[in-house]
Amino acid sequence: MPTQQAAEKELTCRPCRGYQIFVLCWSVAELGPLNAVGMMSALWRVAGRCPSVRNLEIDRTNATATDKANSIFPIDKRYGMLLIYTGNGKGKTCACIGQTVRALGQGMEVAFGQFMKRDGQAGEQKMLSHLLGSRFLAAGEGFLRRGEDRIPHRNAALKTLDWAREHLTTVDMLILDETLYALNAGILTREEFESLIAESRAQNRHLVLSGRHAPDWLIESADIVTELREIKHAWHTGLKAALGIEF
Repeated sequence: MPTQQAAEKELTCRPCRGYQIFVLCWSVAELGPLNAVGMMSALWRVAGRCPSVRNLEIDRTNATATDKANSIFPIDKRYGMLLIYTGNGKGKTCACIGQTVRALGQGMEVAFGQFMKRDGQAGEQKMLSHLLGSRFLAAGEGFLRRGEDRIPHRNAALKTLDWAREHLTTVDMLILDETLYALNAGILTREEFESLIAESRAQNRHLVLSGRHAPDWLIESADIVTELREIKHAWHTGLKAALGIEF
């Protein structure tokens, strides 16, 4: 059975590729479970010792704006996909986070925005902010509970949408969590999202959207649609949202 030391040696002695990150994660899993923070901390600590990662950072620093936009895949060899995570089950945001980690592991540039959600409320926001820096944004106003709150919610959503368009030109993948919440609540319009989708297609960028009740027109436009269906959830028994599980 591989040891954690062996996995670290493997990662630091060969070029860092996505498959090696998964080898490390698998090896650590064999040794026993770690929480998400511990896992990511160990992973980036190891990667930071790898000459290829340090060289990659130097190369990116010296790269032109076009190089940064193209990242590891030339524009003419990429196809920007539209992915939807929907359904009434838990896991839509988790799926978006997993998509982020996978893309980062392949050396891709990722931006992650959250509609409706306030910053500093969930564990993933701390980690995403650490990993992505200015390419993470959660500028929402929380749940929309009253009609008179629609204007501040609308302003916050437009801020996130403008941020998304700005980052779309410099990343390989743009992930927008709770997009469908904003859409179904009427905070943002179909036309605004159709425009964003058209921009992502034109620039060959992957666009990932999440939220409940994906409309038929959006499903028809998407390349991949995954529905997460609730089978059982503890909150039906009266349990409150759990730290590290729901937020």
